[in-house]
Amino acid sequence: MGWRAGAGRGARGGGGGGNGAGMSLDEVGRAGAEPVYPGELPEGIDCQRCHGPGAAHVAAAKKKAAPEELKKLIVHPGRLPAERQMEVCLQCHLETTSFPLPNAIQRYGRGAFSYRPGEPLKDYMLHFDHAKGSGREEKFEIASAAYRLRQSECFVKSGSKLQCTTCHDPHAVKRGAAAVAGYAAVCRGCHETELKKLVAAGRHTGKQECAGCHMPKRRTEDVVHVVMTDHKIARRAPAGNLLAARAERLETAGVSYRGEVAPYYPAGGAATAEEELYRAVAQVLQKSNLEAGIARLEAAVKKHAPKGPAFYFDLAEAYLAAGKRGEAMAWYEAALKQDAAFAPAMRGLGGALLQQNDLGRAIPLLEKARGLDGRDAPTLQALGRAYQQQGRMTEAVAALRAAVEVEPVDAGIRELLGNALMAAGDGAGAEAEFRAAILHQPDLATAHYGYAATLAARGQFEQAEPEMRRAVALGPGLAQPREMLGNLYARKKKWAMAREQYGEALRIDPRFGRAHLGMAMVMGSMGDFAAAKRHLQEAAASGDAAVAADARDLLGSLP
Repeated sequence: MGWRAGAGRGARGGGGGGNGAGMSLDEVGRAGAEPVYPGELPEGIDCQRCHGPGAAHVAAAKKKAAPEELKKLIVHPGRLPAERQMEVCLQCHLETTSFPLPNAIQRYGRGAFSYRPGEPLKDYMLHFDHAKGSGREEKFEIASAAYRLRQSECFVKSGSKLQCTTCHDPHAVKRGAAAVAGYAAVCRGCHETELKKLVAAGRHTGKQECAGCHMPKRRTEDVVHVVMTDHKIARRAPAGNLLAARAERLETAGVSYRGEVAPYYPAGGAATAEEELYRAVAQVLQKSNLEAGIARLEAAVKKHAPKGPAFYFDLAEAYLAAGKRGEAMAWYEAALKQDAAFAPAMRGLGGALLQQNDLGRAIPLLEKARGLDGRDAPTLQALGRAYQQQGRMTEAVAALRAAVEVEPVDAGIRELLGNALMAAGDGAGAEAEFRAAILHQPDLATAHYGYAATLAARGQFEQAEPEMRRAVALGPGLAQPREMLGNLYARKKKWAMAREQYGEALRIDPRFGRAHLGMAMVMGSMGDFAAAKRHLQEAAASGDAAVAADARDLLGSLP
């Protein structure tokens, strides 16, 4: 589910299935009137995605209306102006990138099924791209067909005559030799005269197949095991082996794009007040240009004072992403002044209060947000975390199980549920959730840590050790996996290896009581009682009451 009903964020909208439950687009497409599917979303697209609402057309046909009357009651994309005709395809097929940017923002208040063929696409969704000069101009990704086509000289110089449907019949897909011949015929329709001259001069092959050279198949950058046709029609194919294997690119802080998010469609230029707000939101939505974007969005919000909570909420989320909790809370409250029943702002404010351990204010807000939208996974996740901090494990598990039902492949929720089950004494249930988290996100260090902890709790130390080493490798900045790996080494009397892990844990968190306690035991075992005493004194001052009590007992037993 999106951040609120009918307003998906930063993703392509308007594609997807039919319109569900026997409803026509007339009934379900209006903003705020999106359908709720009782079962699985129907697969594929239906006629109305390209031809618009069809109920009146069908009703007239049943009444044997005249053909001219029937034509007036349905959209024929071929009769639309060239730009609107192309946008019927672009509503689903225009994607500048699948990596965090964002690629597009659906206008707030527009539902996923609310686009009408023939209306300007910008009234439904705004598209964004990497800034020019950032080195991303030639990216080739799995859903970049329309994006790459729009870069082609053939497209640019055609004066909008070159459309997706110039080559592709949406009602009859060509295959094999028929496709090769059909696409070549389209090319010759424009280039036949020049092509004959080049062939006669021996400067071009006479082979009747154009796409293989001018639209070569290439391996995509984002889905590295897939080969697609490059729709950027080029005089010459790019250099190099276009099918060579690619390493998968993990989106980390050092790799993700950081810079200006540029308007792409419609192209840049003078912006309306609302478009100025959206352009600022694009900077912060996926942290591409967070610091500069926050200043720009705050200035735009203060300048235009938009109605409704959405832009105020976006600014609050941006401040929270920047680690400025106080400013975030103020803007969440500003969003709630616009709409006191805006559940995302309640969840955001509740989550911020949770971060500062103000459970007394956080939990009622989160419970109220859940009452407004009982299937909002982030709200359920925050509420589960809050209950867990309060020691209400039964309620924590229930909230997190509800979140898993909504987002079964969210590794973070699965891991949090594993922690709650572990605290509730359900080791088997915890193990299952940690394993599910690892399945959906193999590089999640904390899930490997939790899984290793369940193994160790059952005495399966040999199986726990490699999992804990994996947690340390994936999360080098986490202190807890290093402390537990130290424990596993200490069990085997590998004192030097244990000391190294405890030392790293204390470097990360100098006040980590359990690591001080573990280090004290290792140093004592190695005969360095002075060092053991220093670490026990640190552990005795720990906020963990059990650790502090153990440390005081051991201090009394030192030689």
